[in-house]
Amino acid sequence: MMNKKLIVGLGALTVAGIAFLYTGRTVSAADQTYPPIVERLAQRFGLNISDVRKVFDDERSARQVQMRTQLQQRLDSAVSAGTITEAQKSAILTKHDEMKSDMENWRSLSEEERIQKMEERRNGMEDWMKANNLSIDVLRQIGFGHRGFGFGPGNHAGFGLK
Repeated sequence: MMNKKLIVGLGALTVAGIAFLYTGRTVSAADQTYPPIVERLAQRFGLNISDVRKVFDDERSARQVQMRTQLQQRLDSAVSAGTITEAQKSAILTKHDEMKSDMENWRSLSEEERIQKMEERRNGMEDWMKANNLSIDVLRQIGFGHRGFGFGPGNHAGFGLK
């Protein structure tokens, strides 16, 4: 019976973790308020809320490391294939880190402020691509810009480009 509860609890945490990763909600270290899913899981299973939060944070960090590694591998392959240069690879990694930092910093903004910031980013992407001699097709080919970093649904550029 105890094993069944543990398995159900771990399954719920896994599902909730995946859901949380896609909500884009974060916790401010200063206010210590948690997304409702973290609070509900902690209450439902009698867990310490900070322990549940740590599971979510650890999973998110592991996923970010995995995604960064995959991007690095795609870029290495693109350099080997002659699709991009080492300098372009470096510029893409720098832009990726900048965009990731922006997304983290923008989480505390209102929806309207985030939309404005994303519009400003889109407006600057064409200049950044020109400065680094990159096309939207090359960026698509190497998978840069997906998952919240510029390419939107509907298979369009998302950077404000066609």
